[in-house]
Amino acid sequence: MGHLSDVTVKGGVVSAIFVWIGFVLTTVATNHAFEGMRPMVTAIDAGHWLAVLVLMGAIIGAFGV
Repeated sequence: MGHLSDVTVKGGVVSAIFVWIGFVLTTVATNHAFEGMRPMVTAIDAGHWLAVLVLMGAIIGAFGV
């Protein structure tokens, strides 16, 4: 976030969403598909990580520069 010059709560949340899409969602979906899990389990697991990352991004963004 510091490299983007957007160290705010909004910037933290946006960064968290992009990290989630790029790293977490793709990994969770691939692992769950390989294991043969139902899509609902994937949605619950990925949703949990989205909430965690958004909360972390908001807290980090609230610290500011």
